Amino acid sequence: NAFINQNLSKMTDHVTLDKIQLEHDYLFSEITMSIFLTEFCGYSDEIWEKPQSESMVDPIDILYHDEQDSLRNILPVNKSKRNLLYITQSF
Repeated sequence: NAFINQNLSKMTDHVTLDKIQLEHDYLFSEITMSIFLTEFCGYSDEIWEKPQSESMVDPIDILYHDEQDSLRNILPVNKSKRNLLYITQSF
């Protein structure tokens, strides 16, 4: 929750509380689904349409690259299985 709120504060400056709650729920579902599918279900390749814009916060990327201690608390193993692929780089 703290991780989501920290990243959400970077994305939402002047929005309603309803919008903040929707963004919070969306980010939480994206993060949990990414971890569940790649780390627990064995679908190690996560495919995105294109790389995240440099100006946008990517909480999943931050979790995997900058918050590895938090990730180790979630995962049953020390090494992530996630392999991020982009459709645009495949063509």
